Formats: sequence, C-alpha cells, structure tokens
Amino acid sequence: MRTKEYTLTISVMASNRKDTLPKTLESLRPLLDNVSSELIVTDTGCDEELLEIIRQYTDRIIPFEWCGDFAKARNVSIDVARGEWYLYIDDDEWFEDVTELIEFFNSSSRNDYGSGYYWQRNYHSMNGETWNDALAGRIFRLEDDTHFIYAIHEVPVNINGPAKSFKTYVHHYGYVYKSEEEKKKHIERNTVPLLKLISEEPYLCRHYAHLNQEYCQAGDMEKVIELSCDGISNADMNMPENVRNITALYAFSVYAYLQLERYGEVLTEAEKYLKSEYCNRLCKAMLYGFCAVAWLRLKQYEASVKYAE
Repeated sequence: MRTKEYTLTISVMASNRKDTLPKTLESLRPLLDNVSSELIVTDTGCDEELLEIIRQYTDRIIPFEWCGDFAKARNVSIDVARGEWYLYIDDDEWFEDVTELIEFFNSSSRNDYGSGYYWQRNYHSMNGETWNDALAGRIFRLEDDTHFIYAIHEVPVNINGPAKSFKTYVHHYGYVYKSEEEKKKHIERNTVPLLKLISEEPYLCRHYAHLNQEYCQAGDMEKVIELSCDGISNADMNMPENVRNITALYAFSVYAYLQLERYGEVLTEAEKYLKSEYCNRLCKAMLYGFCAVAWLRLKQYEASVKYAE
C-alpha cells in the first residue's frame, strides 16, 4: 500500500545538463512552495557541482547507474513516491508558468481526474523562433501498481480516471543539437533500444512509429517506408492501442514518399490508407494534405485545391 503524505510528487531525471537543469528546478519552485509536495531527483550522472545545486531544492536524490532503460530509471522514483499525484519532467525542459497546476492541485477538482496533460513546446533551434507543440501526458494519480514500461519512450501503466488537459507548457530544447555528430549520437542512442523492442514485440505499432521519428530526423526516408510497411503488416489489430497508433504509420509512409518526390506513390498509398477502417479524421487530414502537395508539385492545380479543401 502506497504511503500518501503529499498531494504531489515531482520527479526529475538528471543527467548533468548544467545549462538547463537549474532552469528546470527553478520552474518547479512555485509548485514546491504552494502545493503539498515533494521533489525526487534521479541522478544518472551529475557531478558534485550540479548535485550542490540540486540540494538547494531537495534532499531526496537517488543515485542511478545508467543502463539505457528509461522505464527503470523512472521507476526508482515512482517506487518511493509519497504523493497522491505524480508529475515528471526532464532536465532539458522547464515550465513557463505553473499557476494553473497550483490551482488544480489545491482544489477538490483533482479528485475528478486520474491523469493530466500539459504541453511540450519543442524548439527547432536555439534562438527559439520556431517550434511545434505536443501534448505530454506526464501527470497522473498514483495507484499501488502504477509503474513505467518500455526502455525508451516509456509510458506509465495502471492509471485510472479521466484526463485533465492543461494549457500549461514547458520549453524543450531536447531536439536542438550543437553539431551533426551530437544529432547522430542521439539518434543512435534511441535507435538501438527501439529495434530491440520491435524484435520483442513486432505486433505493436507504437515501436515502429517511434523509430520512424528517428529515421525522419536522420533523413532516411527509404527506411521510414520499409519500417511503416513492416509495422502495418505485423500489427495485431485486436489490440486497442494499435487501432490508435497504426494511423501514424500510414502518415509516416506517405510523408516519406512525399519527401522522396515520388508523387505517384504519395497518391496511390494515401488513397489506400484513406479507405482503411482505422483511418481517423486526423490521419485523413494529414493524408489529404500530403496529396494536395503532391498534386501541386505535379502542376495539377484543380486536384490540389480539391484535396486541400
């Protein structure tokens, strides 16, 4: 039985990022000051200088020898968490404003939910001029059996109740690289465990979709097409999560053909996937958009307009 001494446990996994971790910790201070909460930092390799900074915010620092498994690293904090709720954030991101979260955790409305989403603002360059926003489901109520699974792109399981959507967002520079070599190392770090997950669970679309993100970053569109086809053909469609995730493979495949300027295949593949019973409205919107671009490149303007509309 979990001990619930606080309303909220905040977890940070720290890997010696001296340029961003202080911002992460400072952005959490209003939560720590205004909500019944604890902060747990999982130390995966911080030096003494950074540890001294961390100690200014918490004395709950858990040493963890990095083994390439994000779920194991997350679980060392979740296993000792004493909060009713759990929020996790990485050391390369920080909150802009946590007022909305403070209000939620201090209100009785939190009893109506089992999880929550905030936004992750992923910057494309260090100047922060361009970005894309993605929902991050990193807040949830702790049950006795709540834990993380998957060595990379880990997810919490055994979460119950409806999800609360917050407007709160974090700044995230994790996809901005100082050099091509740094980018290559990051892609390789993620590719190895994802290939292992695919070999272990070839029927799960999510692994193929996450690996496609890495191949897209590397610019290897042929691999994206091959991987998408493998994922689609191997998918066990009796699994509800595959019903959600297979559409990502549809989109990745057509996007890759578009990047390779193989416009005929963009159109034929998109039409095939548009007929799928699993193609939801978001996937349809993306596929129609890719077709509109393909027709435009082929200078078939009426067809392009039709698909754009």
